[in-house]
Amino acid sequence: MSVASMLENMKRRALDSTYDAYICEEYDAWAVESFATEEGEYDAARLELPKVLSSEQMEKLKTMEERYRQNRKYASHYGFEAGLFSGFQLFFSGNGITEDGFDRYLMKSLMEMPGMQRHVDYYARNDEILRLGKELGEELTDENKEHVVSLECAWGQRIHSFACHAFYCGYRAALRVIDAVGGLESMSMIDHTLLLEYRLGYIGSYEQVEREQERKKKTA
Repeated sequence: MSVASMLENMKRRALDSTYDAYICEEYDAWAVESFATEEGEYDAARLELPKVLSSEQMEKLKTMEERYRQNRKYASHYGFEAGLFSGFQLFFSGNGITEDGFDRYLMKSLMEMPGMQRHVDYYARNDEILRLGKELGEELTDENKEHVVSLECAWGQRIHSFACHAFYCGYRAALRVIDAVGGLESMSMIDHTLLLEYRLGYIGSYEQVEREQERKKKTA
């Protein structure tokens, strides 16, 4: 076995079905409060669309969802690598984790044009999704178009959320390597870590924490 093959096997084992299941579980937990609207409208769309779509249109919808699933998986795997890279880059260069890491290597590289074009298969699937969505939109009534839009919005949120948490996981993996070799040297990056966690919505300001505590008291 070559070194390249060994490394590819390591990557495959690291980003296996257990990793995919973990990212899914995290999203499901956030969705209860943060994405309840998107997921509720998605459920309604999946309930109503089979009642009004032809078999040909249902095939288009099925293909769209499969491409979304494939892109969600790609985003969660690439996001991990982008976070890993950004963590090491921050440690050695001192660049900011949000603008020089998260924004540059995840948002602009994968989620926005022209960076998305570098991810050839991801881009092609996204292009197919847009084409099929447009075709369905032209064939349906305004009410049913809204159901397609709801489906698209929910999948867009899922892909974005999966990629963001994957980036954070990759960043945390970089910190573990840094500490394993350097001995707690990741503590020099704590301000960047907190900034990233705030950016991702994992933590809030003290004012936000106080407001949330007051809200819970009133609803208790």
